[in-house]
Amino acid sequence: MPGGRPLNQQWRNQNSVRAYPLSESAAKRDTGDTLAIPDSLIVGMQLDITLGLNTLPDKFFLNKLILSPVGVTIVLAYDDGAANPYVGSIHVPVSTHTENTTYAVGFRDDFIDCDGHIQIGLLAEALDLPAGEYTFDAANGRIDPDAVRPKIRTISSVTIENGGQRSDRLYGDLVFVAGTNMRITATTGDSPTITFSAIQGEGLNEDCGCDNPDKAPPIRTINGIPPTADGDFTFVGNNCIEIEGVAGAAMLKFSDQCSEPCCGCEQLDAINAQLKLFGDAKVTLEGLANRTAAETTQMSLVVLASRIFDVGCAQC
Repeated sequence: MPGGRPLNQQWRNQNSVRAYPLSESAAKRDTGDTLAIPDSLIVGMQLDITLGLNTLPDKFFLNKLILSPVGVTIVLAYDDGAANPYVGSIHVPVSTHTENTTYAVGFRDDFIDCDGHIQIGLLAEALDLPAGEYTFDAANGRIDPDAVRPKIRTISSVTIENGGQRSDRLYGDLVFVAGTNMRITATTGDSPTITFSAIQGEGLNEDCGCDNPDKAPPIRTINGIPPTADGDFTFVGNNCIEIEGVAGAAMLKFSDQCSEPCCGCEQLDAINAQLKLFGDAKVTLEGLANRTAAETTQMSLVVLASRIFDVGCAQC
């Protein structure tokens, strides 16, 4: 009688005083021979293992038992004779646990598509053991094959991979929606299939229902010339106009090859030197002109004076 209480003969109560769901051949002792798993701890178990994993029902075993004042953790593994990969685990919190509570197994890695649960009876005997992490080998922690059932593989979730990045898992009812020039067909029967057909130029998508098509209309023609049926437009250069694309900038570069300067720096320096000489000559010429003007004015005054003095007096 676990905990010193009377038991009625129900299934889980019977399991609390026997090894099941562990195998009756399992010694239930950890590898350090420190303790044995109490019969009252696990009173039920069901593991639905996907058929595609090609596992054997008598190879599953309890691999770890972690005891602490706040809870109990049970870790399951599979005996593959080498790595013994983890299958899944449950955690039983002491504060909220009640007798014969069912906990879903959190499966992992290759077993993530599996389902199952473990029913926990009483924690008293387990918590009386020293706290710590205890490891069990396949022989000592073997699970009874009756607790392991095959599961037909189904699609548990869908992920989308694009450009090396994967989306979160999608669950429930999924709908595939055809996009631009994409046709999706489904067939039923013995071999149900979904076919994705990419068909160029079929216009399988609906016309754009823009709320305000005048806000940002696309380029439809250039100088009245429309693009090709594929939407392409070609720019053609000539001997003077060179057209080239700028990689990574979504840009076309137009270069005029005929109007570049024909003279270099040496020729420009020579022209500047000649212009300086013309400037100096201009200054000299202006000085000469000014002196000539002054001398001309002086000469005019002399001539005028001589004419005045040559006139005799009307009365002497």
